[in-house]
Amino acid sequence: MRRSSIIFFILGISTPIFSQVDSTRTIEMKNMTIQGNRIEIPFRETSRNIGVVTDLEIKDLPAQSIPEILSYIPGVDVRQRGPVGVQADIGIRGGTFEQTLVLLNGLKLSDPQTGHHSLNIPLNFTNLTRVEVLKGPGARIYGQNAFSGAVNFITEVPDNRFAGIRLYGGQHKLFGGTLDLALPSKNYKQYISFSHDASEGYRHNTDFKINNVFYQAETEISDGKLEILGGWTTRKFGANGFYANPNFSEQYEEVQTSILSLGYVKNIGNFTIKPRVYWRRNNDN
Repeated sequence: MRRSSIIFFILGISTPIFSQVDSTRTIEMKNMTIQGNRIEIPFRETSRNIGVVTDLEIKDLPAQSIPEILSYIPGVDVRQRGPVGVQADIGIRGGTFEQTLVLLNGLKLSDPQTGHHSLNIPLNFTNLTRVEVLKGPGARIYGQNAFSGAVNFITEVPDNRFAGIRLYGGQHKLFGGTLDLALPSKNYKQYISFSHDASEGYRHNTDFKINNVFYQAETEISDGKLEILGGWTTRKFGANGFYANPNFSEQYEEVQTSILSLGYVKNIGNFTIKPRVYWRRNNDN
């Protein structure tokens, strides 16, 4: 009993000493706002578990597709069939793909009829400004399909004019490339991107072709800002063993996803008005 009391006394004295040393460290973080279609909450004021991948982190990651970027976020389960995001769905903290909401700048992309294609997003990972991952129930803000969480992909129109080209290649006639163009003017900013990925496949009937077109623009109108967003992606691939017994090796699939959005943002005093309409279509053969 006496030895136990002495050890407890020493630990009780040592613990405040270490805590005093750590309390002297101060880390200042810049302000960050979590974007959404329904509500925007400053990061420091939200009580939810939110993970954010910035544009600098995206550039540093050894990733070639959006599913590969998500695989580096703790608590996110990416089920990927085929390379470079040919087909992929996502779950958060044990939830299924039907319980995870996928958003693009707050626009809902999830489709219960094509759940295994929840990451068929009409853009390339080079177009991303950041990725926000909400872990845990978020249906109160984002609506249905956010039972286990939500993933919001954020893109922005660049302020500076630039052109970028990215090319890569590999075995089995793997080839891909991306062309990005930012053409801002005095009153109109626009950003357009094209990408293509293709391969003959690493085994029988695993060939694929992926094409993406993405467009985003902003212009000033009547003391407000008009926002335009459009995207189209097509994927043709051999689905050898994707869905059933590996003996079913002759399966083939074609998927097209398109989206068009028109929004308006205007500040009136301390209030912000953001009406928006959008159209989304998925076609799965």
